[in-house]
Amino acid sequence: MASAAADAAEWRITPRASLEEIYTSNVRLERKGEEDSDLITRLSPGLSIRGLGPSLRVGLDYDPDLLFYLTADEQNGIRNNLAGFANVDFLERRLGIDANASIVQAFTNPAGGISGSDSLIGGTLPTTTSSTAASNNLSEVKTFTVSPFWRERIGGVVESELRYRFGIVAADTSDVGDTITNAVSASLRGAPGATGRLGWSVSGHQEWTETSGGRSGIGGTGGVELGDTSRRRRFARADLSYQVFSNFALLAGMGWEEIDDPTLSEEPDGLIWNVGFEYRPRPRSSFRLTYGRRFDDQDLEIASQWQLGATTRLSLSFTESLETSQSSLLEQTTQIGTDAQGNLIDLATGLPFQPGERELGLTSQTFRQESFRAALVSERGRNTYSVLVNYQNRKAESPSTDKERTAGAGVGWQRRLSPTVSLDTQLDYRNLRFGGGIAGRDDIYTAGAGLSINLSETLLLNLRLRHTERQSSEDLRELRETLVSVRLSKSF
Repeated sequence: MASAAADAAEWRITPRASLEEIYTSNVRLERKGEEDSDLITRLSPGLSIRGLGPSLRVGLDYDPDLLFYLTADEQNGIRNNLAGFANVDFLERRLGIDANASIVQAFTNPAGGISGSDSLIGGTLPTTTSSTAASNNLSEVKTFTVSPFWRERIGGVVESELRYRFGIVAADTSDVGDTITNAVSASLRGAPGATGRLGWSVSGHQEWTETSGGRSGIGGTGGVELGDTSRRRRFARADLSYQVFSNFALLAGMGWEEIDDPTLSEEPDGLIWNVGFEYRPRPRSSFRLTYGRRFDDQDLEIASQWQLGATTRLSLSFTESLETSQSSLLEQTTQIGTDAQGNLIDLATGLPFQPGERELGLTSQTFRQESFRAALVSERGRNTYSVLVNYQNRKAESPSTDKERTAGAGVGWQRRLSPTVSLDTQLDYRNLRFGGGIAGRDDIYTAGAGLSINLSETLLLNLRLRHTERQSSEDLRELRETLVSVRLSKSF
């Protein structure tokens, strides 16, 4: 049956390669006054795979970077960049498998040297955003998750799902532990339209996580060896909705949750609940808000998608959660999808997919997090506009009590100057605040522009200029970098 699904799909497999020459004014991302410039050659043989059929969706981009430095030649080597997903179902969509994977070059410590490639909005052109910095603050992080599931409709009035999920996150630094996650979940819900105005669901979830190694604090700066850490989460809950009007529903839910985690000073164990509403004025527009109690604290959740005309989409979300860097990376990877043109995007924002902990680095401790994100993507004639606003606030508890907060915004603009030439620009600002083992405030500004020229149907020339400025309350963290690149890409 798997081969039948694959045979029925339409496949597009595109080998490609690119050669890029890069000038950087600060190859090792050193503090101001200690910069070293360099010339870098980047060779990227790559592969793009797309598959689409009645029971199958596949998207994969793999572009390893072979980097050669003129002066920082000790950093010569290969850096992998991969993002992909696959959704397959069988037996009239009852049995299915979801799989996602990513490999990213991530900055481990946000208080260390970071470059403009880690900005909120990367270039809107289809070019790699992987950093070429010769920095010891970079780590290669591999993420993979696979999730088989079984769905069954019972008597035409109940829909059920049983799902297993396996995930792994591995980083090539001893400061951050490798993590393996196993999770089982089950749910029952009333089939749409089968229970009139009343909707209901019951669900249960059990998750086990094993982390090997890693150190406490942001990027392992706490210095305490965490060793092997076992975490467990489990919950059961029931949820109700009542359709007051055709486009407005009241929501309520209640359950029990227990979390065992040695890096929390107080492990949540008790009642969880929420109340709220959902408003759906149009088929592709919604606003959902709930307030309640979870993780032994108040819990506010907002999720909204608005289709503002045929080519404009607004999304926003606010969540409160208990996370690790590894669980956050797993969740990001499950959001990989494609847009109408087949480009890989983040399904939550509609923007080009950029995996990794881009704002706050990596840590093996569990932290309490508040997260807000708003994204606007709009196509107007030959112009494409992107706006992203992001806020995250993290607090760790044990053994390090680090605090991190980032607030920022990015804007991007792309214009098709002609059928073969496109211009794109982006501006980005981030404010970082640290407390605990790392302290102070940083302001990071990034501005960039690029020109894309289609020399033929399979040959693309990219020119790019980017400048990053970091101002900090700590002189050691201040830096600047200017980068200029010329890239020639060929697809076969």
